[in-house]
Amino acid sequence: MATVDITDNSAEYLSALELAKARALEIVGGKAESYAKGLVPVDTGALRNSITHRVDSDGGTVVIGSNIHYAP
Repeated sequence: MATVDITDNSAEYLSALELAKARALEIVGGKAESYAKGLVPVDTGALRNSITHRVDSDGGTVVIGSNIHYAP
């Protein structure tokens, strides 16, 4: 009788999925940052240069923004 071996690769799959998600969020954040910098009015360039993005440590969100008080 033939035997069937089943290997559980779910841990490797989930790890690869998390890496892919982090890469995707970084790409989306970079694109959104670039888009925002293209839309902002420029006088001295301080506002445009202050716009950044970061992927939160929870790995599920990307934040795009500025720390300059007149940014909103």
